Amino acid sequence: MNYHDKCLTISTTIAYAVINGIQAKGERGKYTTERIKFYSTHNP
Repeated sequence: MNYHDKCLTISTTIAYAVINGIQAKGERGKYTTERIKFYSTHNP
């Protein structure tokens, strides 16, 4: 696995951890959460 793939894997893992954390906090607080996707045309 090259450096770019490792960074992408780490970034994806962190992103899902944040998403899951926000969803869990919303469930505990009994309020709704909404996931918004941002698309980028940036291609390094």
